[in-house]
Amino acid sequence: MKTIVELRQEIINSFQKANILNPILEAEVIISKILGVERYFIHLEPEKLVPEIKIEEINKIVERRLNLEPLAYLIEQKEFYSLEFFVNKNVLIPRPETEFLVEYTLKKAPPRAKILDLGTGSGAIAIALKYNRPDFEIYATDISKKALEVAKKNAYNLLKDTKKINFLSGDLFKPVKDLNFQIIISNPPYLSPEIYPKLNSELSYEPEIALFAADNGFQIIKKIISQAKNFLTKEGFLILEIDPGLQDAIIKLACEKKYIFSFFKDYAGLIRVVILNESSS
Repeated sequence: MKTIVELRQEIINSFQKANILNPILEAEVIISKILGVERYFIHLEPEKLVPEIKIEEINKIVERRLNLEPLAYLIEQKEFYSLEFFVNKNVLIPRPETEFLVEYTLKKAPPRAKILDLGTGSGAIAIALKYNRPDFEIYATDISKKALEVAKKNAYNLLKDTKKINFLSGDLFKPVKDLNFQIIISNPPYLSPEIYPKLNSELSYEPEIALFAADNGFQIIKKIISQAKNFLTKEGFLILEIDPGLQDAIIKLACEKKYIFSFFKDYAGLIRVVILNESSS
């Protein structure tokens, strides 16, 4: 057996050699996850012996991490908007920049707003909205039934009831063809398939259907923008996460469809979100 502090240092050394960005944090997250304790316990009882069976579990995860499998998949957990979401390889890992979509909607949505989350994946956006504003009526669609299973599990874990959100299986607007919404929100696939060979190894573990779209990444966004007016109320708005390289194509399409639009930057200073609403002209 090894002590916690010995095991921790071994993992940190391995991660540093592999150029993993946050070796200390990730080592502690893995150890605490397998031992079933909070991270602070590692520092409270560093000399505590770790059972061999737990060391084997930890080493298996460490080996997978050294192959650049994302930590979120290894521990089946990712924080988003201060909530802990279950994630697996059937869903995109929620990112901090996507929190902007939630923040903006919480600020701008009217009371009891009817909201549609297209391509909900893990349910991160829809659940974060419902958790913070129980008055919202939220619909969430996804073409992947396996992704919807993950979203429903998160709704049960975080909202204590899967029925608080209307989860619907189908492509984009098809499951809600007779409904209208004050807000339509989406983090759609927006990467060009041509960049796949250039992707870092971590991203290659995530579901391609949630990452890539034809027409240089524009196909799904184009569909959403083109169809959204059929599902938005007159004062409603559409909010999308986008790739910065799609800005010009979005401007052209938005003008054609007579939308007023605004772009917002992410934490890295890159254009990452577009908000569109119907022009009054």
